[in-house]
Amino acid sequence: MEQSILPSGISTILTIVGVLAVAVVVLLLVALAAKHLRSQKQSSQTTQWTRENMPKNLSGKAKVIDADDIEVEGHRVRLARIDAPEHGQMATSLDHKPVDQGEKAKEALIDKVEGKEVRVDIIGLDTRYNRLIGEVYLGELDISREMVREGWAWAYMKYGGKRYEKEEDEAKRERRGIWGQHVAPWQWRQRGKKSRARSAGDNKA
Repeated sequence: MEQSILPSGISTILTIVGVLAVAVVVLLLVALAAKHLRSQKQSSQTTQWTRENMPKNLSGKAKVIDADDIEVEGHRVRLARIDAPEHGQMATSLDHKPVDQGEKAKEALIDKVEGKEVRVDIIGLDTRYNRLIGEVYLGELDISREMVREGWAWAYMKYGGKRYEKEEDEAKRERRGIWGQHVAPWQWRQRGKKSRARSAGDNKA
């Protein structure tokens, strides 16, 4: 019986085509898997929290959003009982140089928890921004307390910050971090609202 033998050049081409086809299938499978993971993460991040469905605790690697916000397990968490400077909140340092206190405070929080395993005990819910409010711990270290002690956040007396009053007094005496300025973040935000209102009035005139 005669056998049909392909020329070596055609055989090589078919082999290459076969390898490329397998590679394309593998890449498609990887892309589909990545899309599925992104979809799961997005679904997690957009969970609409209520008092009934919010978790009691979280644990995992922290990703810093700003000076008093982090993300853990794909969920946004507001550090409990403190208020840190906003991004763009400027002040003058002790050597009379302009400083973005919000950025400095964020850097301080990054140094403490970015990429590290933390535990979050959930104590409340911020419905305005759909974020959890929690006590964040690195081992046994209370991160909110450390931010106040080092002068990178105010003890938020309105929301249970009195427990950090001692640390805040210490930071004031030592003029640490933000204590070279005299505008608290809630006052700075209010000033911003008034400034925007004046600008809007000027534009209408």
